[in-house]
Amino acid sequence: MVDRYAVHYRAGWEAIGIDESTPKLTRLVALAYARTDSRGHARFVRGELMQKLGTNKQGVQKLIERAVRDRWLTDLSCSECLVAPEHITDRRYVTESCPVHAVRAGGESAA
Repeated sequence: MVDRYAVHYRAGWEAIGIDESTPKLTRLVALAYARTDSRGHARFVRGELMQKLGTNKQGVQKLIERAVRDRWLTDLSCSECLVAPEHITDRRYVTESCPVHAVRAGGESAA
């Protein structure tokens, strides 16, 4: 039998995400997983990831690119919305679209 779910505390992921002794890539992924919603999306206000990770916009983008390459996140991810891959999320009940990606599709910023 294959189990469908594991139980994780969001606060635990968040704690890893803000722990400065943890590598930044791990922190980025932990922050994403702490906030993942039913769509598999984790929203952040503009500049929040830079502040939490102690890096600049380019640093955040490089971390996102690495997380995508390593399959922790999908290529839909951006600094305002990190997207977990489908193989680790359950999206059966999703009916609404992501506000960040809906706005980005229109060429504007969500923040």
